Amino acid sequence: VGLRAALAEQAEFVMLLNQDTIVAPDLFRRLIEAARQQPRAGILGPKTYFLAKAANGQERLLYGGAWQGRLPLQQRIPGIEQIDDGSHETACQVDFAWGHGLFLRAAMLREIGLFDESFFMYYEDLDLCRRAKTAGYEIWYIPQAQMWHDISDGARVTTSELWRFRYKTESMLAFYRKYYGWWRGHGLTWLNVADESRQFWQRGETGGAKTLWRAWFQTLTQTRMQH
Repeated sequence: VGLRAALAEQAEFVMLLNQDTIVAPDLFRRLIEAARQQPRAGILGPKTYFLAKAANGQERLLYGGAWQGRLPLQQRIPGIEQIDDGSHETACQVDFAWGHGLFLRAAMLREIGLFDESFFMYYEDLDLCRRAKTAGYEIWYIPQAQMWHDISDGARVTTSELWRFRYKTESMLAFYRKYYGWWRGHGLTWLNVADESRQFWQRGETGGAKTLWRAWFQTLTQTRMQH
């Protein structure tokens, strides 16, 4: 609703923020400046820290740019969870910006459309990034614009809640089927689930691995969860 209202009012840019984020006072100015310097930038993502600092009081990096890994939904995220050592200070093109803080060029949204409502909770931001790049727009990481996200490590990567993994696997399957068809979509989703499960096992989080596979099995065999 908010996005449509902003577009109807002929906004030049719109910003999407999670309710559990805090932004630096100059964040919007920094993003506007960057967007005007890069006229093909359709999506810009600010440097993001965990709201909870490290034990020594230093900032821990959550998002400092993200690039595609071996699979389309795998991401390489340099520096994540590490102390910010100043090595992520250069604005650059990336493959993905994250939905907790997206600065969007309104002209791009008018061209490619808003978020695909077939995704719920997961991957709608990565889908938007993919559509933007297909249309010739660029995705940029802007470290001069900074924000903080109140997210726990456990909620992000180690949760064993079945409902969360159900939504994740459903959205993952929807993404892969949208771009790769039914057969390849199922195969790519299986590979993604297998790789995430491997990472759980390597960290000793066997409960998370088992719950992820259970969610994938339910996604294949049961009706879609009610939103």
